[in-house]
Amino acid sequence: MQNRYGITVTWSEADKGFIATVPEFPGLSAFGETREEAVQEAQVALELFIEEMQESGEPLPAYKKKKAYSGNIRLRLTRSLHQQLAEYAEDEGVSMNAMIATLLAQSLAQEKTMRIIHEHIDCRLDAITAVGSQQTSEYFGRIQAPAHEADPGSRALSAS
Repeated sequence: MQNRYGITVTWSEADKGFIATVPEFPGLSAFGETREEAVQEAQVALELFIEEMQESGEPLPAYKKKKAYSGNIRLRLTRSLHQQLAEYAEDEGVSMNAMIATLLAQSLAQEKTMRIIHEHIDCRLDAITAVGSQQTSEYFGRIQAPAHEADPGSRALSAS
């Protein structure tokens, strides 16, 4: 079946593989150890989604068109921020436009980096929590209260 829906592929650190999604179908995702495998799996899932929607009489979502951007934006700033940017650009010997573009690019790069770092940290914390929980269960599983105690005043630890 030929369709014009786009497939987006991203790496998932949590899954240790590629995840393919189709933006027009929010519930559709497919896993693959390679990009190609993820795309192939997504294509199969997409065909099934389309087939099911057509059979049930549901309308298919509209195709998302890739937007063309001019590279121009109109931006309103406070006077003080405008002054700071103008002075900073002058100190660096570049136009204010070039300075703003550079600062925005750096900020986006830092944001993307922080998302990746947080994803790695979350994966590691999940792994540590799972191992810690397992070790705690094993530890308390080994500590058993004796059936009868020599000293009735003492208390034994037991797993509950």
